[in-house]
Amino acid sequence: MITMKILTVIIFLLIWLLPACSSKKVNVAADSEQDSIYYPYSPIYASSFEKGNPVYARTVLEVWRAFETGNIKSASRNFADSVLLILPDTVLRTTKEKVLDILHKKRMAYEDVQCFVDSWMSVKTKETGDNLVFVWGRQDCTGKFKYRDYRVIHEIWRIDNYGKIATMEQYITHPN
Repeated sequence: MITMKILTVIIFLLIWLLPACSSKKVNVAADSEQDSIYYPYSPIYASSFEKGNPVYARTVLEVWRAFETGNIKSASRNFADSVLLILPDTVLRTTKEKVLDILHKKRMAYEDVQCFVDSWMSVKTKETGDNLVFVWGRQDCTGKFKYRDYRVIHEIWRIDNYGKIATMEQYITHPN
């Protein structure tokens, strides 16, 4: 004779084991864990990116090379007619010519500039379709009076629909 306690255990085991015998498979999305994470901020650009056009990264790196060599005018073809420039000491929307003038003046403050690009990434935002290029690098600059300015730089460049630079944001720190 089966006691009530044993019957309860058998029923519990059947209820627990029967779903495991089902041939139906449940697919769990790879990002399901990520989707359940609460972030205290919403991203300004986008929360999801796809691979961007590598030509845009080359466009940005050509501006870096022009700054390094002091040949700022050669970068003219890379900029849109109107540019939003966000630098540590200024924020302005202006013409391509004014941007080139600002970059030229900054470069002429140095006798020598050596650029080191640690990494870059060209992306396209899925939500808005913006083309962005992120650059992480360093500049080792020697001033006219032989002072040394070593800067660690993070930049965000936005490229317009014509493949021209429309926005440049630059963030600089001095590790010394």
